[in-house]
Parts: sequence; C-alpha cells; structure tokens
Amino acid sequence: MWITNFLAPQTRTKLRLLLLDDPVLISFPKSGRTWVRVMMRELGIPVIQDHAGAKGTGPIDTGLYHNKRVMLLVRDPRDTVVSFYHHSRTRLKQGYDGTISDFIRDPGLGVERIVEFNKAWLTAKTRPRRFVLLEYERLREDTEGEMRHILTFLDRHDISEQALQSAITESSFDKLRQVEASGGRADFGRSLKPGNTADPDSFKVRKGKVGGFAEELSEPDILYCNEILEKHDYENHLNVCRNRLTQKSAGPRSDVSASGASMQSR
Repeated sequence: MWITNFLAPQTRTKLRLLLLDDPVLISFPKSGRTWVRVMMRELGIPVIQDHAGAKGTGPIDTGLYHNKRVMLLVRDPRDTVVSFYHHSRTRLKQGYDGTISDFIRDPGLGVERIVEFNKAWLTAKTRPRRFVLLEYERLREDTEGEMRHILTFLDRHDISEQALQSAITESSFDKLRQVEASGGRADFGRSLKPGNTADPDSFKVRKGKVGGFAEELSEPDILYCNEILEKHDYENHLNVCRNRLTQKSAGPRSDVSASGASMQSR
C-alpha cells in the first residue's frame, strides 16, 4: 500500500503530480471519467484524476499541468449538467434541493460553468507537455478506436488486442451498472456505489446516454443551454482545438491527438 493513501485526496494528487509521470485525466464532474478510469485500471495503467477546480466561480488554472501528459475529457455540456444535477441531488451528504431549471442556471454548478471550464482547457495558452482531447460521444460511438488513440498517446504499444477487448468488456455500462448494484468495487471505494439503491438516478453509472438531455430538460431550459453554448462560441472552440491537434499529429495520433466527432445537433 502506498503511504500516500493516508493523505487527503487533494494532497495525494499534488504529491503524485510532483513525484510521478502518470498521465492526468481531467474533466468536469459527470463527463464520463469513471468509465475511462475503469478501462485504464483494467489495462493496468495508472492515472491521476482531477477535476482541476471545475466547481465554483473562481478562475480556472490550467498552468499546474504544463509539464504533464494531460488527457482532457469533454462531454456535451447539456448532458453533463443533467447528470451533474442528479449526482448533486442524490449522492452528496447535503444534496441539492432546487429544481433542475435552477441547477442549470447556477453560476458555480450549471451549464455556463461547464462551458467555461471546458473552454479554458480547449483554449489554454499554457499547454501541457503532451495533450490529448477525448470526447465522450466518440468514446461511446467507437470505444475500441478511441482507446487505441489513448494507448498510442501514452506510448503503450505493449497492450495486446486481447487485453484491450477484455478491458472494454469489463467496463461496459451494463457491467458497471451490475457491479454498482451489487455493492461496487473495493478499488473505487464510494465512487462506484449508488447513493440509494432504490433510486436509479443515484447510481454513479446512471444512463450514459448521448443526447439524453432532450428527455429531461424543458424546451425553455434547452433554449437557455443552447444560448450559453452560442454565447461562448463553444462549438467553434471545440473544432479549433480538434483541428489544431489533428494538424500537429503526424500519421497515427501518437504524440498529440484529438477526437474528431461533432457535438450532437442542437
């Protein structure tokens, strides 16, 4: 057991950043990070996880990781905010007690904060030593292909086809849902346990559906989210980052990489 396991999570993360060269997986909460972490764990690849000050209204500092290998995971902010609402309502000790309409408009938790966080990383001037853009939608559409890009980025050419297929199978949503319903995984602690087994929305692995926001948000709420995306020119910044990384890559996306799928239509 690492002696660092006895330290507070934030202290442990900072210490590992200083001492180790493990890749850093950064995302806003509820962007699909647990799923990616399980796949990496199944492959035996250590990863430092961090939400990097996502929540709140303070400035977003992307400079801490300038000398690291950073994997930025983004998800459609509308799907992210819906999932984050259910997480905040059902999985926290002091659960959020407002409506979903209130939540998406919250300056420290809502859709604009998600957009600002992702945008800060997509447009960061102080860039990490190596950087890869991962998109949840692409991972759901082509899990094997995107995982291959991740392995190439990490120079893990030793991972066999069989090991990759096994990791994907063991990390499927159905499998993780079953694991969580049966009590979770010891190596993930509380992060892979439901807040209330009788409430499907309290599961860490809830739905994972691409575009599911349309089923849970009212038309005015969807309009508000779309206005925030347009206000920040989010789609354009995402495309610029994709194109920049793709142009820097020579041949297979091995040094710097980007996923190339468009966001779901508004």
